[in-house]
Amino acid sequence: MGVICLFAFPSAGSSKVMYKGFEKYLNDQIDFIPLEFAGRGERVKDDFFKNMDEVIEDLLPRIEYKSKNMPFAFLGHSLGALIAYYLALKLQDNNLTSPRHLFLSGRKNPVVSKKESLYHKLRPYEMKDLLLKLGGTPKELLDDDNFLGFILPIIKADFQLLSQFNISYFKKKKLNCDITVLNGEDDNLIKEKIDWNYATNSTCDYFLFNGGHFFINDFKKEIADIIKSKIL
Repeated sequence: MGVICLFAFPSAGSSKVMYKGFEKYLNDQIDFIPLEFAGRGERVKDDFFKNMDEVIEDLLPRIEYKSKNMPFAFLGHSLGALIAYYLALKLQDNNLTSPRHLFLSGRKNPVVSKKESLYHKLRPYEMKDLLLKLGGTPKELLDDDNFLGFILPIIKADFQLLSQFNISYFKKKKLNCDITVLNGEDDNLIKEKIDWNYATNSTCDYFLFNGGHFFINDFKKEIADIIKSKIL
Protein backbone atom coordinates (compact mmCIF):
# COMPACT_ATOMS: atom_id res chain seq x y z
CA MET A 1 0.00 0.00 0.00
CA GLY A 2 1.23 3.48 -0.87
CA VAL A 3 1.22 6.66 1.16
CA ILE A 4 -1.01 8.63 -1.23
CA CYS A 5 -3.68 7.79 -3.84
CA LEU A 6 -3.67 9.31 -7.30
CA PHE A 7 -7.09 9.20 -8.97
CA ALA A 8 -7.04 9.66 -12.76
CA PHE A 9 -10.02 11.02 -14.74
CA PRO A 10 -10.19 10.18 -18.47
CA SER A 11 -10.90 12.58 -21.32
CA ALA A 12 -14.17 12.79 -23.28
CA GLY A 13 -14.87 9.55 -25.12
CA SER A 14 -12.11 7.70 -23.30
CA SER A 15 -12.05 5.01 -20.66
CA LYS A 16 -9.51 4.42 -17.93
CA VAL A 17 -7.50 2.49 -20.53
CA MET A 18 -6.06 5.83 -21.67
CA TYR A 19 -3.85 5.67 -18.57
CA LYS A 20 -2.51 2.19 -19.39
CA GLY A 21 1.24 2.04 -18.86
CA PHE A 22 1.27 5.12 -16.65
CA GLU A 23 1.62 3.25 -13.38
CA LYS A 24 5.00 1.74 -14.22
CA TYR A 25 6.55 5.22 -14.13
CA LEU A 26 5.26 5.91 -10.63
CA ASN A 27 6.39 3.99 -7.56
CA ASP A 28 4.93 1.92 -4.75
CA GLN A 29 4.38 5.00 -2.60
CA ILE A 30 1.57 6.04 -4.97
CA ASP A 31 -1.61 3.99 -5.35
CA PHE A 32 -2.59 4.83 -8.93
CA ILE A 33 -6.36 4.49 -9.46
CA PRO A 34 -7.76 5.34 -12.92
CA LEU A 35 -11.51 5.95 -12.66
CA GLU A 36 -14.03 4.52 -15.12
CA PHE A 37 -16.91 6.74 -16.21
CA ALA A 38 -20.31 5.17 -16.84
CA GLY A 39 -21.09 3.87 -20.33
CA ARG A 40 -17.66 2.68 -21.42
CA GLY A 41 -14.89 0.19 -20.65
CA GLU A 42 -15.68 -1.94 -17.59
CA ARG A 43 -18.94 -0.01 -17.15
CA VAL A 44 -20.17 -0.22 -20.73
CA LYS A 45 -23.60 -1.46 -19.59
CA ASP A 46 -24.16 1.48 -17.23
CA ASP A 47 -26.19 4.48 -18.39
CA PHE A 48 -24.23 7.60 -19.30
CA PHE A 49 -24.05 10.43 -16.78
CA LYS A 50 -26.83 12.91 -17.55
CA ASN A 51 -25.49 15.80 -15.48
CA MET A 52 -22.69 16.82 -13.14
CA ASP A 53 -24.68 15.90 -10.04
CA GLU A 54 -24.76 12.29 -11.27
CA VAL A 55 -21.00 12.41 -11.84
CA ILE A 56 -20.40 13.55 -8.26
CA GLU A 57 -22.84 11.03 -6.78
CA ASP A 58 -21.16 8.23 -8.71
CA LEU A 59 -17.48 9.08 -8.22
CA LEU A 60 -17.43 10.39 -4.67
CA PRO A 61 -18.20 7.05 -2.95
CA ARG A 62 -15.62 5.30 -5.17
CA ILE A 63 -12.96 7.80 -4.13
CA GLU A 64 -13.88 7.60 -0.45
CA TYR A 65 -13.80 3.79 -0.55
CA LYS A 66 -10.56 3.38 -2.49
CA SER A 67 -8.58 6.09 -0.71
CA LYS A 68 -9.15 4.30 2.63
CA ASN A 69 -8.50 7.49 4.61
CA MET A 70 -5.18 8.11 2.83
CA PRO A 71 -4.39 11.52 1.35
CA PHE A 72 -5.09 11.72 -2.36
CA ALA A 73 -4.49 13.77 -5.49
CA PHE A 74 -6.35 14.10 -8.81
CA LEU A 75 -5.05 13.82 -12.38
CA GLY A 76 -7.44 14.68 -15.20
CA HIS A 77 -7.10 15.19 -18.93
CA SER A 78 -9.35 17.55 -20.94
CA LEU A 79 -12.94 16.90 -19.76
CA GLY A 80 -11.38 14.78 -17.02
CA ALA A 81 -9.47 17.85 -15.82
CA LEU A 82 -12.69 19.82 -15.52
CA ILE A 83 -14.43 17.01 -13.66
CA ALA A 84 -11.45 16.63 -11.29
CA TYR A 85 -11.53 20.38 -10.63
CA TYR A 86 -15.31 20.43 -10.14
CA LEU A 87 -15.18 17.47 -7.76
CA ALA A 88 -12.37 19.09 -5.76
CA LEU A 89 -14.49 22.22 -5.35
CA LYS A 90 -17.49 20.20 -4.23
CA LEU A 91 -15.41 18.32 -1.66
CA GLN A 92 -14.06 21.58 -0.28
CA ASP A 93 -17.49 23.25 -0.23
CA ASN A 94 -18.88 20.38 1.82
CA ASN A 95 -15.95 20.35 4.26
CA LEU A 96 -14.94 16.87 3.13
CA THR A 97 -11.38 15.62 2.70
CA SER A 98 -10.03 17.36 -0.40
CA PRO A 99 -7.22 16.43 -2.78
CA ARG A 100 -3.73 17.46 -1.78
CA HIS A 101 -2.86 18.37 -5.37
CA LEU A 102 -4.56 18.72 -8.77
CA PHE A 103 -2.79 17.82 -12.01
CA LEU A 104 -4.85 19.35 -14.80
CA SER A 105 -3.96 18.32 -18.33
CA GLY A 106 -5.24 19.47 -21.72
CA ARG A 107 -7.27 22.47 -20.47
CA LYS A 108 -6.32 26.13 -20.73
CA ASN A 109 -8.63 27.10 -17.85
CA PRO A 110 -12.01 26.10 -16.38
CA VAL A 111 -13.96 28.35 -18.77
CA VAL A 112 -16.00 26.37 -21.30
CA SER A 113 -16.34 28.45 -24.45
CA LYS A 114 -19.65 28.82 -26.27
CA LYS A 115 -18.20 26.74 -29.12
CA GLU A 116 -17.27 23.92 -26.74
CA SER A 117 -20.69 24.04 -25.07
CA LEU A 118 -22.27 23.20 -28.44
CA TYR A 119 -20.05 20.23 -29.31
CA HIS A 120 -22.78 17.79 -28.29
CA LYS A 121 -24.97 19.20 -31.08
CA LEU A 122 -22.46 18.44 -33.82
CA ARG A 123 -23.56 16.16 -36.65
CA PRO A 124 -21.77 12.78 -36.83
CA TYR A 125 -19.45 13.86 -39.66
CA GLU A 126 -18.63 17.10 -37.80
CA MET A 127 -17.84 15.17 -34.64
CA LYS A 128 -15.62 12.82 -36.63
CA ASP A 129 -13.76 15.82 -38.08
CA LEU A 130 -13.27 17.22 -34.58
CA LEU A 131 -11.83 13.92 -33.34
CA LEU A 132 -9.44 13.80 -36.29
CA LYS A 133 -8.34 17.34 -35.53
CA LEU A 134 -7.68 16.55 -31.87
CA GLY A 135 -5.75 13.36 -32.61
CA GLY A 136 -5.54 10.53 -30.11
CA THR A 137 -7.73 8.23 -32.21
CA PRO A 138 -6.23 6.56 -35.32
CA LYS A 139 -7.88 7.60 -38.58
CA GLU A 140 -8.35 3.94 -39.52
CA LEU A 141 -10.61 3.51 -36.49
CA LEU A 142 -12.61 6.64 -37.23
CA ASP A 143 -13.09 5.39 -40.80
CA ASP A 144 -14.60 2.18 -39.41
CA ASP A 145 -18.39 2.60 -39.29
CA ASN A 146 -18.76 0.03 -36.49
CA PHE A 147 -16.23 1.79 -34.28
CA LEU A 148 -17.72 5.18 -35.08
CA GLY A 149 -21.19 3.92 -34.21
CA PHE A 150 -19.85 2.77 -30.85
CA ILE A 151 -17.75 5.81 -29.90
CA LEU A 152 -19.97 8.70 -31.05
CA PRO A 153 -22.73 8.17 -28.43
CA ILE A 154 -20.04 8.16 -25.72
CA ILE A 155 -18.48 11.35 -27.08
CA LYS A 156 -21.89 13.02 -27.39
CA ALA A 157 -22.81 12.16 -23.78
CA ASP A 158 -19.47 13.50 -22.52
CA PHE A 159 -19.82 16.69 -24.55
CA GLN A 160 -23.27 17.12 -23.02
CA LEU A 161 -21.55 17.25 -19.62
CA LEU A 162 -19.10 19.80 -21.00
CA SER A 163 -22.01 22.08 -21.86
CA GLN A 164 -23.12 22.17 -18.21
CA PHE A 165 -20.04 23.74 -16.64
CA ASN A 166 -21.08 27.04 -15.09
CA ILE A 167 -18.20 29.53 -15.01
CA SER A 168 -20.08 31.83 -12.62
CA TYR A 169 -19.90 29.05 -10.03
CA PHE A 170 -16.15 28.62 -10.56
CA LYS A 171 -15.42 32.34 -10.37
CA LYS A 172 -16.88 32.49 -6.87
CA LYS A 173 -14.78 29.60 -5.59
CA LYS A 174 -11.09 28.99 -5.03
CA LEU A 175 -9.34 25.80 -4.06
CA ASN A 176 -6.85 25.64 -1.23
CA CYS A 177 -4.64 22.98 -2.84
CA ASP A 178 -1.74 23.29 -5.26
CA ILE A 179 -2.40 22.98 -9.00
CA THR A 180 -0.04 21.77 -11.70
CA VAL A 181 -1.13 22.46 -15.28
CA LEU A 182 0.08 20.29 -18.18
CA ASN A 183 -0.52 21.20 -21.81
CA GLY A 184 0.65 20.51 -25.36
CA GLU A 185 2.22 23.39 -27.28
CA ASP A 186 0.32 22.49 -30.45
CA ASP A 187 -3.06 21.74 -28.89
CA ASN A 188 -5.76 22.98 -31.27
CA LEU A 189 -8.12 23.59 -28.33
CA ILE A 190 -5.71 25.92 -26.55
CA LYS A 191 -5.42 29.13 -28.54
CA GLU A 192 -5.80 31.54 -25.65
CA LYS A 193 -3.62 32.24 -22.63
CA ILE A 194 -3.32 29.28 -20.29
CA ASP A 195 -4.45 30.54 -16.89
CA TRP A 196 -5.45 28.53 -13.83
CA ASN A 197 -3.92 30.86 -11.23
CA TYR A 198 -7.24 32.35 -10.18
CA ALA A 199 -8.61 28.86 -9.43
CA THR A 200 -6.58 28.41 -6.24
CA ASN A 201 -5.40 30.25 -3.16
CA SER A 202 -2.27 28.13 -3.25
CA THR A 203 0.48 27.71 -5.87
CA CYS A 204 -0.11 27.01 -9.56
CA ASP A 205 2.65 26.01 -11.94
CA TYR A 206 2.76 25.13 -15.64
CA PHE A 207 4.49 22.61 -17.88
CA LEU A 208 4.36 22.63 -21.70
CA PHE A 209 5.16 19.60 -23.84
CA ASN A 210 5.79 19.11 -27.53
CA GLY A 211 2.60 17.79 -29.08
CA GLY A 212 -1.09 18.33 -29.54
CA HIS A 213 -4.14 17.69 -27.41
CA PHE A 214 -3.10 14.12 -26.59
CA PHE A 215 0.53 14.89 -25.78
CA ILE A 216 -0.11 12.97 -22.54
CA ASN A 217 0.18 9.68 -24.45
CA ASP A 218 3.78 10.42 -25.41
CA PHE A 219 5.08 11.87 -22.13
CA LYS A 220 3.87 9.48 -19.45
CA LYS A 221 7.29 9.12 -17.85
CA GLU A 222 7.94 12.87 -17.78
CA ILE A 223 4.49 13.56 -16.34
CA ALA A 224 4.92 10.80 -13.76
CA ASP A 225 8.24 12.38 -12.71
CA ILE A 226 6.50 15.73 -12.22
CA ILE A 227 3.75 14.10 -10.17
CA LYS A 228 6.24 12.32 -7.93
CA SER A 229 8.15 15.54 -7.34
CA LYS A 230 4.96 17.31 -6.26
CA ILE A 231 3.23 14.82 -3.98
CA LEU A 232 5.99 12.73 -2.42
